[in-house]
Amino acid sequence: MAGIGIATGLSAGICSTVLAAAAVEELLTPDQVDQVLTRAAADMAALTGDTVEDEIVGRSDDCANVLETLRASTG
Repeated sequence: MAGIGIATGLSAGICSTVLAAAAVEELLTPDQVDQVLTRAAADMAALTGDTVEDEIVGRSDDCANVLETLRASTG
């Protein structure tokens, strides 16, 4: 899994957590999902200093691509 890249790995973790909270547990609305993803991307960029915010998923629409990248790299 190390080959997928830090940004993809972080994004996959963020996406799976937030999407589970929205779709499975119905704890978040679609707008709240995007809000949480945007905040997580900004927080991670600020924390690491070397991660470009644009590399971390910031919208739920991007999650399908991130999760497909993860699937392709592990399959």
